[in-house]
Amino acid sequence: MDDTAIREFVYEARDKRQFPFKTKTPITDVLTHLGVLRQNQPTNAAILLFGRNPQQFIPCAELRCMHFHGVEVQRPAPFYRIFKGSLFSLVDQAANFVLSVTNLSVGTRKTGAQVSTVSEIPPDVIREAIVNAVAHRDYTSNAAIQIAVFADRIEIWNPGKLSPPLTLDSLRKPHRSIARNHRICEPLFLAGYIEKYGTGTLMMINKSIEYGLPEPVFQQHNGEFVAIIGRDWLTQKIISTFKLNERQHQVLNYMKTAGQISNQEYQGLTHATGKTATRDLKNMISQGIIERIGTKGPGVFYVLSYKRDIKRTLKTLPSKRSKSSLRKSPTKSPTKSPTKSPTKSPTKSPTKSPTKSPTKLSKSMELVVHALEQEEKSSTQLREILGIKHPHTFRKNYLNPALNSEFIEQTIPDKPRSRLQKYRITSKGKEWLAGKV
Repeated sequence: MDDTAIREFVYEARDKRQFPFKTKTPITDVLTHLGVLRQNQPTNAAILLFGRNPQQFIPCAELRCMHFHGVEVQRPAPFYRIFKGSLFSLVDQAANFVLSVTNLSVGTRKTGAQVSTVSEIPPDVIREAIVNAVAHRDYTSNAAIQIAVFADRIEIWNPGKLSPPLTLDSLRKPHRSIARNHRICEPLFLAGYIEKYGTGTLMMINKSIEYGLPEPVFQQHNGEFVAIIGRDWLTQKIISTFKLNERQHQVLNYMKTAGQISNQEYQGLTHATGKTATRDLKNMISQGIIERIGTKGPGVFYVLSYKRDIKRTLKTLPSKRSKSSLRKSPTKSPTKSPTKSPTKSPTKSPTKSPTKSPTKLSKSMELVVHALEQEEKSSTQLREILGIKHPHTFRKNYLNPALNSEFIEQTIPDKPRSRLQKYRITSKGKEWLAGKV
C-alpha cells in the first residue's frame, strides 16, 4: 500500500468533506474506517484506490486512451496511451489526456494580468464521464475502460450495465445515485471526485447545452456502458464551406442549443412560409448538416447530424429522440389541420409556435418539470438538482421558459422576489407528465 497516497487522501477528505481522521492517524485505522481492510488484509478496493501498482494484481484496471484525427477508428491509432496507477491517478491522467488533444481558446489580458483560456468541451463534463466509468465499472470483467477522442465526439466505454432500477432514460432526469462499487465510491466522494446525489449526468447535459454542444448520449452495448460527448464539429470554418442563407444560419445557431427543430418552429423562428421552410430544411439535409426524424405528420422533426461512426454507436440517438417527440406531439395536428391552418397561420404561427407550443417542451423545460414532480422547490434547490451554478443561466434557459409555458407556477405569485418563493407544477404540467397533453 502507498502510505503517502493514503495520507494525501486524508488531507483532501478533511478539506472537502470534513473527514474525521487526521493525516497522522495510523493507516490501518483509516482503511478500516473506509471498509477496505478485511482481517488486516487490503481488499481489492483498497488496492485499486491506494495500491502502489494496482494493475499488478488487477490487470483490467488500466485505462486506455486513443486520439483519432478523423471520425472513424484507425489502425494503428495515431496517438495511444495506456495509463496505470490508483483510481485517483487514472481519472487525473485520462482527463488531462482528453483536454490535451481537444481545442483550447486563448483570450487576452483585457480583464486581468492572466490570459484567460476556454476549453472546447467543459472540463467538468469530461471529468464526470471518466469518474463515472472508473467508479461504476464492473471490475469482475477482464475488459479495460477505453476512451476514444474523434474529430466530432468523445466515447468513454466501460464494462458493466447500469445498476437497476436505473435506465438510460432515467439518467436524463433527476434520479437517485445507485453505486455498483460502494467501497470505491465512498473514498471518491470523500476526495471530492464524485457527488452522491445522482446529479452528474444532469450536469453533463446542462453544461454541454451551455457550451452550445450536442447533449451527451448514454447507451449500452453488449454488456458495456457508453457515454458519448459531442464535439462541435460544425465550427465557423466548416460552416463557411456550406451554402446557407440567413434563415439557415439562424436556425443552425438555434439548433446548437435546442438540439432539434420542427418545420413549424422553423417557420415561427424565421417568419418563413411553410414551403420555404421545407425547402430550406431539405437543403440542409442534402448538405449533411441535419437529419430528419420521422416520416410524416406532426411527429417529424430535425436534429443536427453527427459524422459517420464506424461503431455506429450514434445510430440509436435519433430513435430515442423520435420516441420522445412522438409521445408529445400528436396534439399539434389540430393546429396544423387543413381546415384551421389558413386562418391561424398569419396571426399565431410566427410568434407563438416556438415558445407557446402546448405539447412540446425543450429539454431544459422538461428537466424543470420533472424536478418538481414530487414536491415544491425553491430556485436554489432546483439549481442544485439540475447541477446549474449560475442563477442567470438558470432563470433565462430553464425557469422563465417553464413559467411562460404555464407548466409550472410560483407559490407566491404576488411577491415574485420573496425569499420564501417556491415553484410547483400546474395542472397543465401534471397532464403533460401523465401523457395526456
